[in-house]
Order: sequence, then structure tokens, then C-alpha cells
Amino acid sequence: MKIRAVGTGTDKTATITADYVSLEGIGFSSVSLTLNLGTTGENALDTGAIGNSTWYAVWLITSQRGEKLGCVAHAATDAATAVTKPTLPSGYAISRFIGFVFSHTDASRLVPSTQLQDWLWVYAAPASHPPTSLMTNNMTGG
Repeated sequence: MKIRAVGTGTDKTATITADYVSLEGIGFSSVSLTLNLGTTGENALDTGAIGNSTWYAVWLITSQRGEKLGCVAHAATDAATAVTKPTLPSGYAISRFIGFVFSHTDASRLVPSTQLQDWLWVYAAPASHPPTSLMTNNMTGG
């Protein structure tokens, strides 16, 4: 699985790609999604607006029967909020944490980064690190 945020201009998007993912036993092949933190709902923020210098936990989401696959980002402002599951858009019932993205200091874009499996590379110095409780508890597929 790969999450990539280019972070140029006012780009608030990240791409999520994977050969195969499973959410509670429901499998999906050839995954290619675009997460847009400039809006809310399916393939976007779960609620609210993008914040300054904020870590976002990225979650894959699916319906109860696996008819569709999407993603949402949930603000992870501290360890307590990081482990909170996101608010799911209508029609979605299952979620799986997959990684992080980080917003720029003025919230105009995402900071350039690439996450490949459990490894996260940030190409600019973020103001903080992702909440460690979420990383250690969920980075192995939780």
C-alpha cells in the first residue's frame, strides 16, 4: 500500500494505491483512490476543514457488503483523537486505518510525503510527529 501527497501549489490531495487490500475480510484488487482534504465526505475529510500543521489519519472505508471502496481523513490532533475512528459518510460501515498525511503550516496544501507500508517519508520538516499510540497500535493493519 502506498499513500503519496505531492504538496505543490494548493494541492490538498493524496493518492492511495495498492495491489490488494482487505477490510474485515472484504477484499479489493487494484486500488487507486484520491483523497481530497479540501472538502468533506467520501474520499475527503470526515468532518470540518483542513487545519494548519495537522496530522490526518487516513482510513479506507467500505460498505457493509463491500459494494464500494473509499477513504476518509480524520484529524489526529493528539493521541486521544488519533485513535478515534472517523465519521463515515452515508453508505459506509467499515473502516481500516492505513497511514498519515500532514497539512502545511497555512493549510493551503499537504506537506509532500510518501508512505509505503509502515514507512513514512516527509519531505519537509513537520512541526510534530504522528501520534505514536496510533502508529504502534495500527500500522500493522489494525
